[in-house]
Amino acid sequence: MPTKLGPFCLAVGLVLALQAIPGCGRVIGLGNEYYVVDEGGAGVVSSRGGASGEGFGGNGDSGGRAGSAGNDISGDAGAPPNALLCQMYPIPPRVVWVPTASSHGPNDPVSGLTDNMPARWSSGKPQSGDEWIQIDFGKTVGIRSINLQQGHGTDVNDYPRMYSVTISDIFYDFGGPALFAGEGTSGVSTTTILSQPHAGRYLLIKQLGTSLSWWSVDELEVGCIDD
Repeated sequence: MPTKLGPFCLAVGLVLALQAIPGCGRVIGLGNEYYVVDEGGAGVVSSRGGASGEGFGGNGDSGGRAGSAGNDISGDAGAPPNALLCQMYPIPPRVVWVPTASSHGPNDPVSGLTDNMPARWSSGKPQSGDEWIQIDFGKTVGIRSINLQQGHGTDVNDYPRMYSVTISDIFYDFGGPALFAGEGTSGVSTTTILSQPHAGRYLLIKQLGTSLSWWSVDELEVGCIDD
């Protein structure tokens, strides 16, 4: 079987064309196409995009596909399918979730995020753009939907003015990429549906707006449905 052309192999191969690369095979450059050849065959990779060809070299069915086609901006040697990501990384019971937050009100502990009780969590201060909440699930989980239950009465204006969502395996990943960014609405729970499931141990939600109102959440819920 051909060795899959990963980002490292592609990057090194483009620099060291016609050279053998340990763990990658032999990279051959022909015009603006690059081939990685190992014991059985090779996949075709365009310098303008992702992997896009039938197997090359070898015999029988030893050649293979290197991945799906990329675009003219950035190549992609083929991302792993996530059709079963939710099944692979199930969400554990809420009792094992560990919530933390940037701050909390005197009567609004961080445990209010996940305890399934009437108690809420609040920032305990006006929104200034530096608030955050994080859930540690104790293991990698698949997440696609996030719901921040909004309270009633005086809590209706405690929605996030602007927020972002990050899912990763890094504890307090404040510099991680935002998978979603949006705005809350008064009196309505803030619900986020990602375009596809994402895997990670930590869910980090940052409040980025400003308001005289506190940020509060009655309960935080997550879910995952495979495509």
